[in-house]
Amino acid sequence: YGDNDRLAARVAQMIDADLLIMLSDVDGLYTESPIKNKNAEKIIDINEINESIEKMAGSKHSKLGSGGMATKIWAAKICMDSGCSTVIANGHKINTLSKINNKNSTWFHASKSPSSSRKQWLLNHLHPSGTIIIDNGATKAVFQNKSLLPAGVIKIKGKFNRGDVISVTNIKNKKIGIGVTAYDSYDAIKIMGKNSKDIKHILGYDGRDELIHKDDLVKINL
Repeated sequence: YGDNDRLAARVAQMIDADLLIMLSDVDGLYTESPIKNKNAEKIIDINEINESIEKMAGSKHSKLGSGGMATKIWAAKICMDSGCSTVIANGHKINTLSKINNKNSTWFHASKSPSSSRKQWLLNHLHPSGTIIIDNGATKAVFQNKSLLPAGVIKIKGKFNRGDVISVTNIKNKKIGIGVTAYDSYDAIKIMGKNSKDIKHILGYDGRDELIHKDDLVKINL
């Protein structure tokens, strides 16, 4: 990722976090460098990262090295697009986290929820790791916004790991959805077509009842 700021943003994105706090050597984003210009004004609330905001951040790193403001703005944009708000505060002050408020820091407000952003992220996956084919009953369940259970799976294509994004197709080989799998392809093959209550007996451990939970599944209208 190149720096800890963007890495933190990606982690926040992955776990559907509501807020990311980034600490710097200043109290937030200023109109100019507060070190060079004592009259520089701090920006309290930001709802959109545009060219003007990027210009304020500049391109040089702060005295803390990789914690430059430009990378923090980049990280904040990643979070905002993912439905996660971001705060930049001064990490040199005592008890910084407990004292953060809307006066001593800069807040980047997300315009959408993590759940809607996550579904958009899923739809943007151009190369899913694998495909599962489901029967008519499971197809109906998907379009009723229900989770996808192993019992409705009739075939699995490709190799994938738990947490990978995979495609969901019906018996006519039409793509009807995309989602995050709770099982790798090896275990998914073992439990496909089986009742969820038998998963522990088949795999030897307690797994999720769903192959893809409804919150991790986006349907595609035919």
